[in-house]
Amino acid sequence: MPGVSIPKHLSERFPDEMTIVLQHRFWDLKVEKDGFTVGLSFGGVPSTLQVPFAAVTDFVDPCVDFSLKFQANGAEDLHEEHEEAENDTPQVEPGEDGSNVVNVDFTRKK
Repeated sequence: MPGVSIPKHLSERFPDEMTIVLQHRFWDLKVEKDGFTVGLSFGGVPSTLQVPFAAVTDFVDPCVDFSLKFQANGAEDLHEEHEEAENDTPQVEPGEDGSNVVNVDFTRKK
């Protein structure tokens, strides 16, 4: 994937896809607008990985049983042109102030 920067021995070992685990031993994690850089050790050899978010295909947090799947796409995200939505304006009934605050009283009645 364009923008991915990993050591040659890792790209040879994992030519198409690799799993990156950020759990106990990592350093210099830097998150930018378009990707992240992190230091990890592979077989005792420290390495720095640079990964654009466009290259991420899966995110898993097993501690909370959460997973997201993505489709990697090397092209820029192009937004499809569309007409303005007709129902984007909130409808306010006459006499209402438009607020959406709801008061809830959880005290017990005696």
